[in-house]
Amino acid sequence: MKPIPAEIENGIFRSHSAAMPSVATDIDELCASTGQVDRQPAVRQLSEDRRRYFLSTSNQTYSMRFGLACVEKAFVMIRSTVWALMCLLTLVGCARTVEPSRDVANLVTVYKNESCGCCQVWVKHLEQAGFAVETHNLDNLGPIKERVGIPFGMGSCHTAQVGGYFIEGHVPADDIKRLLRERRDAKGLTVPAMPIGSPGMESPSGQIQPYDVFLVLKDGTSSVYSHHGG
Repeated sequence: MKPIPAEIENGIFRSHSAAMPSVATDIDELCASTGQVDRQPAVRQLSEDRRRYFLSTSNQTYSMRFGLACVEKAFVMIRSTVWALMCLLTLVGCARTVEPSRDVANLVTVYKNESCGCCQVWVKHLEQAGFAVETHNLDNLGPIKERVGIPFGMGSCHTAQVGGYFIEGHVPADDIKRLLRERRDAKGLTVPAMPIGSPGMESPSGQIQPYDVFLVLKDGTSSVYSHHGG
């Protein structure tokens, strides 16, 4: 049997002295008579049976303590791994649920016909640009256009309001943001008709029909606010 280190054996001996008092007494007497502090030489002088019992019991206790230490270390590693996985899943979940921030302060209220598909695509264009949008489906948009002041001949398929301005037709979101940033003294913006390639009117070919965005002033006159499509 492979002997265990003296310092470990001495420590284990103390824990086993109560379980086997006769062995402890014999070893104490042998150590006292020889003036030795190290108990290992005294253990060697015990009968073969007692020595075998003592060393086997000591090795069992040492193995048990070593095994418990390994289990504790494994538990700590598993707990750390689980914690790391939970943090990773939380970050992934957050990354998947992040959406563009909505500018609730500048809520866009859209009035459109329920069957208008390009109007709904334009609404999605605004939402993707960060706007909060509220839609109302109406059969007759005439009273709304008249109330907000859309000039004759400059109307389109839907009418919206935001920040005290009207937005008529397929106006790009960037132009709306610019108007809200500049706070021009005007009624609003309009893109007359429904030009191909404007937001909500995209074509599969990617064609963009040149069009202008008009700024309508308080007196009803208008000027080109921006140009798109070359």
